[in-house]
Amino acid sequence: MLNMTHRPLGMIAGWLSCAALSLLGTTAQAHLMPAGHGTINVVGDKAYMVLSVPVEAFSSVEACHDGLLTPVELTANHAALQQQVQTDLQISFDSGPAVEFKQVIFDLPAGHGHAGDAGEDLVVMVVAPIGDAPDGLSLTSTLWGAKGDPIKVRATVSEKGREVRREVLRMSPEQPSAMFFARPRATASR
Repeated sequence: MLNMTHRPLGMIAGWLSCAALSLLGTTAQAHLMPAGHGTINVVGDKAYMVLSVPVEAFSSVEACHDGLLTPVELTANHAALQQQVQTDLQISFDSGPAVEFKQVIFDLPAGHGHAGDAGEDLVVMVVAPIGDAPDGLSLTSTLWGAKGDPIKVRATVSEKGREVRREVLRMSPEQPSAMFFARPRATASR
């Protein structure tokens, strides 16, 4: 069951670090997460994922069929959007089963509650428990728009406030999974 009301200080700190990392190098008018981009930040025993997903990718939500979503539609369809994220986005480690998302939050690029037109992208923010710092962090998505535009995802692992690992990979409908921090394969000696 998703906990949408209680936000412990550690979770808030994680979200703030995600937001700060995603805003580095952008202008004040930029979105929280630009279209076609995403991050996964592993801090402690949690992974914080932020992805910009085309609204039209939420095929199970009727309000998304026109490719636009208003703040009113976002509020009215929140549960259906959460369900599709739980179904169509997966994080796993070392080829294990997908982890359960503990929290799923949405925002429109202009910011929820701001005046303005409907958005073509939806910012999806997820918290997932992971245990120890991962080897073989896998992200799989079946949330793709009609154009099938790729998404660039940056994954980082931080320990004691310091980034210790980073990888950037591209995902697309043709390559819907990305494996970050894969363990080196053993090579046969000659």
